[in-house]
Amino acid sequence: MKLTERLVEARKAMGLSQADAAERLNVSRQAISRWETGVGTPSLDSLIQMSQLYGVSLNELVYGPETAQPREEMTEPEAQPECPAVREPHRRRTALLATVLAFAAAGILVLGIWIGFGIAGTSGDAKMFSDDLVVEENVNVGEEFDLVPWE
Repeated sequence: MKLTERLVEARKAMGLSQADAAERLNVSRQAISRWETGVGTPSLDSLIQMSQLYGVSLNELVYGPETAQPREEMTEPEAQPECPAVREPHRRRTALLATVLAFAAAGILVLGIWIGFGIAGTSGDAKMFSDDLVVEENVNVGEEFDLVPWE
């Protein structure tokens, strides 16, 4: 038996018309017709809603009553003991990665300090701080101003 036939059979077993089923499922009557004729296929959400509306299990609706089996309780899988041989390389890789990242962070920090203080590429005599500069006034208004060392 096909899904389309099971949908029609389940709906009729509940005594519902296509319009009634469509109204309760919040879909159009045409959608129910397409699903029951095989032109379209219902989504998983629609199948779940139909199984609840028609009072059948989802397995029975999708696969048929002959393949529907009683639901078995799901059990927790047995916890397997961890193998030390598997965990040890993982720990080594994690430690190595942490070490590499620490050295990279330290290098970036030192580079930032080096550039921030202007140590790179300048000599001690050439250093000039903003406190040592004054603005020299020009006679002509609108011209650029010059920063010259304090005398």
